[in-house]
Amino acid sequence: MPEYRPRLTPDEYNLIKAYRDGAATQVERSKPTERNVFVVGDLHEPFTLEGYLEHCKHVYDKFNCNHVVFIGDIIDNHFSSYHETVPDSKQQLR
Repeated sequence: MPEYRPRLTPDEYNLIKAYRDGAATQVERSKPTERNVFVVGDLHEPFTLEGYLEHCKHVYDKFNCNHVVFIGDIIDNHFSSYHETVPDSKQQLR
């Protein structure tokens, strides 16, 4: 049995092995010292406001964020629903 996976070169195998073994001299393990959280509101794809994704990317980079939290709907589930929409239904929630 080969010592490394055939799809990896020997250098790639050694790099991964050193990382897993924790050899800091060969592979730098960097852990963020700060936790900059980027909070994203409702996206409601595919109806997101034009330019909102670019704005999010800009803010993410500007504040050097390393975590992302979505606090709302990512997709518009009403849009992607299998069921027919009946906006004038007499069976409204009370």
